[in-house]
Amino acid sequence: MDKIPAEIFRLIIKGVTNTSDLKNLRLVSKSLSIIVTEKLFSHCSVHLQNPNEGYDDDNEEEESEEVAEIDTAIPFTNLEKIIRVPGLKQAVRSVRYITSLEPYANSYLSSYAEKHPPQHFNISMKRIIEKCNRFPNLTTVAVEFAEFCTYLSEEDERGFYLTPAEDSHEYRTAVLKELFRSLNDPRYPTPSLTTLSLKNLQNVNDASLNGSKDFLAVLKRITDLRMRIVVEYEKATPESSWSLPPMHDFFTELPSTWLAPCADNLTSLTIHCIHWWGYFPKCDWRDVHFPKLKKLELGNYTFSHDWQLDWILSHGETLEVLKLDDCPILAGIRHLGDLDHENYAMTPMDNGGDSI
Repeated sequence: MDKIPAEIFRLIIKGVTNTSDLKNLRLVSKSLSIIVTEKLFSHCSVHLQNPNEGYDDDNEEEESEEVAEIDTAIPFTNLEKIIRVPGLKQAVRSVRYITSLEPYANSYLSSYAEKHPPQHFNISMKRIIEKCNRFPNLTTVAVEFAEFCTYLSEEDERGFYLTPAEDSHEYRTAVLKELFRSLNDPRYPTPSLTTLSLKNLQNVNDASLNGSKDFLAVLKRITDLRMRIVVEYEKATPESSWSLPPMHDFFTELPSTWLAPCADNLTSLTIHCIHWWGYFPKCDWRDVHFPKLKKLELGNYTFSHDWQLDWILSHGETLEVLKLDDCPILAGIRHLGDLDHENYAMTPMDNGGDSI
């Protein structure tokens, strides 16, 4: 069996998805054990509120004696234990951070506020996130926030009745700032990093994040950007959700903040939103072009103008895959407010109305 090329083993193991089966395969031979271990530890998923959840203690025999003899007041998480074993940290290709133990908790339940109080970014979370750059072969970093979100500006008067989100805007921003800082740390370069995935990204841009040198440096390196955007939903008056400033400010700024910095190097772009976007709220990315784009995936994106199709066609020389998930074509509107010369809403909510 040792004479079989490693490439053949890798093709066989590629089809094995059951973790228990993979662990058993490690017992077949030493050469197979090395290859299977690479797959078993290729992906790390960490809950920031419970760093050891999602790992299997059965892998502890892989730890070195040096790790076992460490005497520290702060216990190591499983992620840190992997880092201390050279063979294992070399195997890690992707790391995912999950900020909530229940990302899709029903915020309509009366018990939500009690079971999911607002989280605060702490030193333990920082310690876990900053370790993402310790994996020399890292290609993918993902963050999954809680789906429910709220945002209160200084002038906002809704605080007396608004249910606070578990993942507050401040908490989300702190997580992302630490992530980008770590990925841009010159002491621990991640030369193989290609993919950044942000699930349930809140539609609020923070200048301290989007304007930082770390943010810009990381975006200029990646070739695959994946975003699922969540927006605040006003339960008491659902129609008011569409007039909240972040709903429109974020998508107006999306091309310049998130897309322009990585435009020259992106080969794959995925943007989904839990609500329709593109026309209302307006997202105009005519000034952004991706010269290397091969795959474009949009979810809940509204088509309303010819320029949107022209923009996609402008990438025809490189584009190989186009996925449109639940993307409606706008046939007519009734808007409470004035429209500009292209029939976009000038003010989200205003007196009067126009029909087109």
